[in-house]
Amino acid sequence: MNGRQRLVCIIGTDGSGKTTLTEELASRLKGSGAVSVWLGAESILLLPVRKILRLFRRSISSPSGTGATYVKEVEEKHRMAERHPLLAKVYVWLVLFDYGLQYAFKRLGLSSKKILLLDRYFYDVAVNLAVALGWDEDQLIAFISRHFHRFGFPDVRFYVRVPPDVSMARKDDIPDAGYLALRLSFYDRIAQDFGFVVLDGTRSIDQNGGLIQEAIDSRADVFHVHYVHSNNYDLGGADFCMARMAEEVQKRGYGVTASLRLRTQVASAYAEAGVPLFVYPFCRPQLSRGFQGLLVLPFSAGWSLVYFIRLLLRIRPDIVHVNDLYDFVPAMAAWILRIPVVYHIRMIRTRKTERLIFARLVGLTSKASVSVSDAVRSAYFKTSETTAHSARVIYDWPNDTFIEESDLPCPDEFQQYPVRVLMVGRLEEWKGQHIFVEAVAQLSEEERKGVGFFLVGGRVTGAEKERYADAVLAAAEKARVIWLGERRDVRNLLSWTDVSVHASTTPDPFPGVVLESLLSRSAVIGANAGGVAEMIEDKVHGLLVTPGKAGELAHAISALLGSKELRETLAKNGRERILAMCRKEEILSVLIGLYRELKT
Repeated sequence: MNGRQRLVCIIGTDGSGKTTLTEELASRLKGSGAVSVWLGAESILLLPVRKILRLFRRSISSPSGTGATYVKEVEEKHRMAERHPLLAKVYVWLVLFDYGLQYAFKRLGLSSKKILLLDRYFYDVAVNLAVALGWDEDQLIAFISRHFHRFGFPDVRFYVRVPPDVSMARKDDIPDAGYLALRLSFYDRIAQDFGFVVLDGTRSIDQNGGLIQEAIDSRADVFHVHYVHSNNYDLGGADFCMARMAEEVQKRGYGVTASLRLRTQVASAYAEAGVPLFVYPFCRPQLSRGFQGLLVLPFSAGWSLVYFIRLLLRIRPDIVHVNDLYDFVPAMAAWILRIPVVYHIRMIRTRKTERLIFARLVGLTSKASVSVSDAVRSAYFKTSETTAHSARVIYDWPNDTFIEESDLPCPDEFQQYPVRVLMVGRLEEWKGQHIFVEAVAQLSEEERKGVGFFLVGGRVTGAEKERYADAVLAAAEKARVIWLGERRDVRNLLSWTDVSVHASTTPDPFPGVVLESLLSRSAVIGANAGGVAEMIEDKVHGLLVTPGKAGELAHAISALLGSKELRETLAKNGRERILAMCRKEEILSVLIGLYRELKT
């Protein structure tokens, strides 16, 4: 917490008792420098706008008589927002501006207080907007994630939940049951996505107050780590590795938040773990954007730098852990604020100049980096030299589902083939699907007898990448390699795979598919470069082949197809190798030790 003012946020629908609870806590914690403050939104600058909108709504509504329900009034607002989308956007920004001024004014005189007990907050403002404008739950969460850098992030978060009938019995000024139903699902989703502890609002104020007070006391000095990843829409292992890391660090009692550039499917992993997630389209420098990208880079980087300075000031982490070499903008923001940075390096740049530039950036903005393999570390740092920067190797650990023994059903596509050969990966040239297809095409009909060959992986956006995918899939059809597309059941597929092929043409830092294949008891063939050579000893844990050599790959596939005993031996040894190499508890112990070391 860095010894700064702590924010305690209590949310809930009308009639949940959150105001009474906040007041009770203020009384209990008076001696600790706590104060209750109402930080909802009032119509100040927006008061005339709201009055005009009310008149406008009346003028366009049909004279249905008196006694219209709250739900009908909300539906009318939704129709108005749909007819005038530009006005709806203007309205949202006016609300943000109005609330921002109120927030700043109310907190101005409270800087000396050690604990602020927030009765209503930005979450409630967002719910009001969602109800008025007809947003769904995803739109609400996206809005909160994007704009929370403007406001202090609560250190302690509780959601007092009560059924609608209890709320109606407690308060006589609730418009109707529809009013509560509209809001309840929104608060449920906020609690899930932003790591709120859910309290049973039917219990006594004394009971719930005791639970919140205990949380406030226990989290007084919680160590806070903020994770950042400038992700893309195409999902990769790095996305889920960071999500698993954030979840496991949080389980060990640490405060955890995370930032993504884009809201992709991985956001659900953070929500399930209760890790608060901030999503904002910050700068990700990419060489593929060419000269035009270089022109706009100073502006986009500058804007993103301001965003991260504001965000980090709001959430106040002890460590910022960035998950990509391209995350140097958030790393720079943390460096400016004197927050220690850990770089997680997950790529090997092939050009010497690029490696030199990234090594300098990492060294400038952080005191320590974590590489996913020795091959990655060696690409950027001469480990024999003594420098102020600590470059370490920490392997990724696998998803627990790959470690657990399970009896999964055989996928339908596999059932007609006694032996299955599989390659998993996004359809990109460096992944080497063309090498795999070419190798399969070289096998004889005798070798192919009873064997199914499969490709799993989705397309990647971009004209050049689309052309590559088209060419690979056309060649795959000729070679009788079955493309299964993007799949969510990779665990299931690998558990029934006899031979798993990794064929990257450039050094792969620490491929998750190799790790998962070894754990799944598949016999693995890997391209002998990057981190693969650290995962597999040739002819002991799998077979290694020269990257880009289809003939060598065909020979390796042929050898495994011809010997069930060899496949089983390699599969057994490979699983034991990864279980010993990637122990989660040991990896986390080293990582958390590094965090503590940097903070002291």
